[in-house]
Amino acid sequence: MCCGFICVFSVSLLEDAADISRRTDCMEDYIKKGISMACFYFARCLSLGRGIQQDEEEAQRLYSRVSKISGMIFVVTYLCVSV
Repeated sequence: MCCGFICVFSVSLLEDAADISRRTDCMEDYIKKGISMACFYFARCLSLGRGIQQDEEEAQRLYSRVSKISGMIFVVTYLCVSV
């Protein structure tokens, strides 16, 4: 497992963007965007079984989390591309 994979996994576990924003002095929207991107990339790895054991159920949970965190369109893009 490479360092980048571990970082993406770690970021995908973060929950409180407002608290992280206060502690780091970063804008909350960018914190949310970073967490959403990490969730998407980790879900993609889980979905394809790249670098980790394939787990479609966990991948779907993370894809759903992307839209809950920031309303980003990663999920729609993924579904359109994979059809």
